[in-house]
Amino acid sequence: MRKVAARSQLKREGRLCSQDPLPFWLRHDAPGRRGITEAHYVAGKYAYLDALVTRHPNLTIGGCAGGGREIDIEAMRRAQVNSRADGMCANE
Repeated sequence: MRKVAARSQLKREGRLCSQDPLPFWLRHDAPGRRGITEAHYVAGKYAYLDALVTRHPNLTIGGCAGGGREIDIEAMRRAQVNSRADGMCANE
């Protein structure tokens, strides 16, 4: 991503999550270590976003995640969160 951002003068990075990652995480947790794969994923996501902002301070990071599944206080600190899912727009 770093090379792509530098070459293309990337201005915006978006994070999308259209699948439920829980089954993947649970399959990859060792016995007695439930939640460790998710914890590594989340830590890696924040490290990735922090590195992008450090290297590209004018980069806008967009955070939209399958109906808000990945929007938490730390994600809101790092990204511009615009969440609008089909199920949230019943009157449209």
